[in-house]
Amino acid sequence: MKKFLKYSAVGILFTVAGACFAYPHVLWSATVAYSDFDGIGENVYLDKRFTVVEKENLVLVLQQAKHRIESNFGSFSSLPKIIVASDIKRAKRFGIGNAPAVAHIAPWEQYIVIGPKAASVDIIAHELFHAEVVERIGYWAWQTKLPVWLSEGLSMQVDYRPQYLLDSKKGISHTQFNQIIVLQKSSQFWSDNKEDNIENYRLAKSAVSEILKNNNEDLYAIFERISAGEEPVVAFKVAETNKALQRENR
Repeated sequence: MKKFLKYSAVGILFTVAGACFAYPHVLWSATVAYSDFDGIGENVYLDKRFTVVEKENLVLVLQQAKHRIESNFGSFSSLPKIIVASDIKRAKRFGIGNAPAVAHIAPWEQYIVIGPKAASVDIIAHELFHAEVVERIGYWAWQTKLPVWLSEGLSMQVDYRPQYLLDSKKGISHTQFNQIIVLQKSSQFWSDNKEDNIENYRLAKSAVSEILKNNNEDLYAIFERISAGEEPVVAFKVAETNKALQRENR
């Protein structure tokens, strides 16, 4: 037993070390408490370069983003590290890339990195909901049971930016639904074409809205079933909605 625990500890140590080496932004995010960022409240770290007024505004927007999730789906139970940088150079240290904000999901913790000029309830609620989904279904289920279109479509439910609304007043069509659900991987969902990416977000948002509309369970109840290991949950919900759209579009 002692050998097992010893080898397990060594394995975990090597896994963490390997992840930090391959993804240095994970190391920066994990150790942000020891940086020059100011800790504000629980697990919130703001760049010291922000003014007092800017920090107060950021805290308010964070509260509003969490409230939006709660008003739509219920309690917000995740506790990710939230890191807000004042300039793009410092934001890129935490792996933000070209996005205004990003959620890094690690097996041990979630990190929400928010870049300059991204103090938007929509953007922050979107990233926070990624963390909430992982918290409720577990890291492994998030990796293996949630295709990218579904993960993004879920977060789009609390993201009200107008450019991501589907133009059609009729909602998503059967053809559009099938167009988006095949985008299972990141490489399929995102491309170098900005307009294609926006369209994929629109369709993902509408597809998930349609699934929830045709469902008699609330979202957190579905998450509980996924967390419990019910394998066909996602596939069943998608197939059920697909059939409903097919009947409507005849």
